[in-house]
Amino acid sequence: MILTVGGVGAGGICVARAEDGRVVFVRGALPGETVRVEVQSEGARFLRATVVEVLSASEGRVEPPCRWFGTCGGCDWQHASPALQLSLKADVVREQMSRVGRFAWDGLVEPVEPSWGWRTRSQWAEGVGFHAHRSHDVVPVDRCIISAAEEPPGPLGSVVEVMSVAGQTAVAVDGRGSGGVRVPVLDRRFEVAAGGFWQVHSAAPSVLVTAVLEGLQPQPGESCLDLYSGVGLFAAFLGAAVGPTGSVLAVEASSRACADAARNTDDLPWVRVRTAAVTASVLKPADLVVLDPPRAGAGLEVTAALARLRPRALAYVSCDAATLARDLRVLLDAGWTLTSLRAWDLYPQTEHVELLALLTPPT
Repeated sequence: MILTVGGVGAGGICVARAEDGRVVFVRGALPGETVRVEVQSEGARFLRATVVEVLSASEGRVEPPCRWFGTCGGCDWQHASPALQLSLKADVVREQMSRVGRFAWDGLVEPVEPSWGWRTRSQWAEGVGFHAHRSHDVVPVDRCIISAAEEPPGPLGSVVEVMSVAGQTAVAVDGRGSGGVRVPVLDRRFEVAAGGFWQVHSAAPSVLVTAVLEGLQPQPGESCLDLYSGVGLFAAFLGAAVGPTGSVLAVEASSRACADAARNTDDLPWVRVRTAAVTASVLKPADLVVLDPPRAGAGLEVTAALARLRPRALAYVSCDAATLARDLRVLLDAGWTLTSLRAWDLYPQTEHVELLALLTPPT
């Protein structure tokens, strides 16, 4: 069918409407274009389709530099100019904050370099490629231009995760790896085991740490909670800021990440690392809270418990606008003030965006 494309939607798609009134989620299009599409799947109220021909192109359309784009499911927006990508992502954040969070956001998505070769961690399906969009089919890829480790590692297992950062490489096969990397961030270094969690964009650690510290302004002697703390990125800098008269409790479910966090903060004995899932029961009174949950967000129970905890300030780092908006609504309904909401393009060429919300409790 031929469609005139409307606005952008979450998931790296644009939205159109078929002649029968059903919504069509179109992959490979840009807002305002007229396109011929092939329907991939359909439901009672919507269709999913992929562009097979652009009949009237957006001014922001560019030629994708990767020959696998459109077949490999790893990138969403290589066909959009850098400026248009930022605009599309801002539209998605704005819509999620309005629809889910029920508040207006008029910010911009800030660009972060590099735009290519930025990905420090890549999961290679069967060690040879990536999955097609919404599929378990493996697309063999001989070069990934958004990954710091461009070439496939080879058929080592079902899932081969390659971490390539600061000139070092570590490989984990089906969740198991040995060794790791040491990553410089500002004035500290962090050890990350093979297969462990680390921020995906090479510039993300310094960008996010700087923004969190500027937003919270931790003072000597203050107490801090670092939730979903990973390998201790925020805990280490918070610990250095509050000093030996202060304290930091880092909570993380992964024992492997906690082992890294303990090593990364061993010069700060007032930083304590606890291996536990983040639930309302593990929360302790603190002056400052930082949380960086997975894409599912903190959830209603944990967010409500944080609202009752009433720290001096709270920094919520998120890679998903919808779940962040949901959790922010809980805090706003409890009387908290959203003092800042920033967004960065820490996932160039993809639909994703990184956000930081700074909040203060009711007086």
